[in-house]
Amino acid sequence: MWALATVQPPPCSGASMTAERPSTASSRHSDKTDFAFNPCFPYPPRRSMRTLPTIIASLLLLGSALGDNTTADIGTAAPPPPRGAPTHIGPVFQDLASPNPEIRAHAAAEIKASKLYRPTDDDPWQHAKSHLKKGESIDSVLDLFRKAGAVDVPASAKEMPPTCDYGFQLDDGWMLEIYYKDYTLLEWHLLEAPRLVEVPPPANYTGIWVVYHLDGMAARENFRNGQPMPLE
Repeated sequence: MWALATVQPPPCSGASMTAERPSTASSRHSDKTDFAFNPCFPYPPRRSMRTLPTIIASLLLLGSALGDNTTADIGTAAPPPPRGAPTHIGPVFQDLASPNPEIRAHAAAEIKASKLYRPTDDDPWQHAKSHLKKGESIDSVLDLFRKAGAVDVPASAKEMPPTCDYGFQLDDGWMLEIYYKDYTLLEWHLLEAPRLVEVPPPANYTGIWVVYHLDGMAARENFRNGQPMPLE
């Protein structure tokens, strides 16, 4: 989770971080990305029906020449998983949590190159969001999304500043941003934000430590002797 306090917040205890994509005031990873997928095979050009028998005969001859199973395999490749499919559980995603920077970088590159990340279904979050009302207490908001299954919700509003622009991760692909004053809800936004896979650096580490979001985008943190520092 993250928060941008609006009234004299305490000194930040976390590491400074930047992402490859431009950040905004509301989220370091809130920009919209087109995750549309191409079909496995492009549509063939239109042909005259008079050539169809010739095409079929050619395919049968090709199958006979290459083996009995060739024609059976034509067009049987599985389509890409639909939006919301639980695809973030394979080894390549697990490698994003590796303590080895090279393994993490290789996994992130593969995820981006192969477009393995799939946005999760936002239906449960849209449903919960529809029940929010301006002026309700922040504890009520937290309870609503906790019951909806959000993965990173504070246990109580007491853990949060009294007045703040605050965001917390709902699942692998979505974040809720809320603005409140004196623990009273004023504004809220549902943001598409691939979850950051956090990996702590080695003890007494000094330098830039790179971690990645589930879509393969990098976030950089600066450490000195194991302590988080502002990025220079």
